[in-house]
Amino acid sequence: MPQRQGSDMKKHINVFGVKVPVKYFNDSKSDEHKELMGNCEKSPIAIYINKSLSKEDQINTMYHECIHAIFFRLGLDQNLSYEMQEMLCESIGNFMNEEMCFKRKK
Repeated sequence: MPQRQGSDMKKHINVFGVKVPVKYFNDSKSDEHKELMGNCEKSPIAIYINKSLSKEDQINTMYHECIHAIFFRLGLDQNLSYEMQEMLCESIGNFMNEEMCFKRKK
């Protein structure tokens, strides 16, 4: 599967029937998300990705935040500690990025 480039990055994802917007921010212009790689807001649900990251880091962050969105839609966030959610999102996101979807050109 080809790596996404620039404007080809997703503008939304569908998570169990809900269209989740994906918004890109520049960390130098957003106090709310400053120094974050990304974030997934629960209500209203939206994913934020730091566009100053490398494309590879943007993709990995997208996977991480998509897993948060899945947790929110399934209600799993209510039963898992923040630390456990972060560990699962990071681990599953890294697996998806490394093994399943995007092959890097060397």
